[in-house]
Formats: sequence, structure tokens, C-alpha cells
Amino acid sequence: MKAGQIVIGIDPGKSGGLCALGESTARSRPMPEPTAVKEWLESLIDQFGRESLLAIIEEPPRFVAGNSNTGSTMIVLGENYGLMKGLIIGLGIPMRKVRPQEWQKGLPGLKGLKGAERKRALKNLANERFPQLAPTLKSCDAILIAQWGRLKEVM
Repeated sequence: MKAGQIVIGIDPGKSGGLCALGESTARSRPMPEPTAVKEWLESLIDQFGRESLLAIIEEPPRFVAGNSNTGSTMIVLGENYGLMKGLIIGLGIPMRKVRPQEWQKGLPGLKGLKGAERKRALKNLANERFPQLAPTLKSCDAILIAQWGRLKEVM
């Protein structure tokens, strides 16, 4: 991890969130409307400089037989993912994509959990690690994605 690096974790779902983690900053929020996402990212650029930022965005799952997500849910997730990627690219922020299996690998207490139970476990982990961010079900994945990026030194 470069000194001064700020990793931005992005869970692009409509019920997702954003998180920025660095040596001297930690902030998160539920996923706002696109205009507010742009303003949030621009505030990070203004404060830390584009060269200090790295966005890590969670890739939406591909079709999986037995997946409980409806077709319309998957379309909305795909649209949000594309919109977030477009904002990041348009603002010139370096970006890396990550699959849920990759950033969740090694997190304790998730084995065998699915759905709401798994989401609550992720929220609890985020709360243990970053209580100052007051993680919610919407922001917890973004917080843990940003932490994964900082720990993995993905730059």
C-alpha cells in the first residue's frame, strides 16, 4: 500500500454503499443517487488528489442456477454497476474489480451462511473492525471491500 493511499470500496447495489479508507480517513455511506456519488467521489479527489485514490468495485454475480435474485433485480444491479464504473472512469480514478468470493475469502463466521443471515454476519464483522463508521446492512460490504483492498495492497 502506498503511503497516503485511499481505497474506495463500492458495493454497487441499490442497497449497497460506499466507503473510503486510508491512514487518516475512514468514511462510509449507503449508496446515494448517482449525482451524490459523483459529488462524494469529487470531494475525495479534492481532498486527497486523484493519484492517491483507488476504487474497488464489486462485480455483480453472473447467472447462477438457484440464485434467488429476480431478473429485474439483476438488471438493476447491472445498471448500477455500469453507472458506478462510468463515474469512476469519467473522474479518472484508478479502478479494480473484485468478485464477492474474492474479498469475502477468509472472513470468519461466513461458512454455510446465505441471504440475510450472511448479510448480518458481514455487518457484524464490519462493526467489529470499524465501529466508528456505524456500519449498516447497506454500507457493510463497501467497508469490508475497502479493507480488503488495503490489506491486499492491490495497487
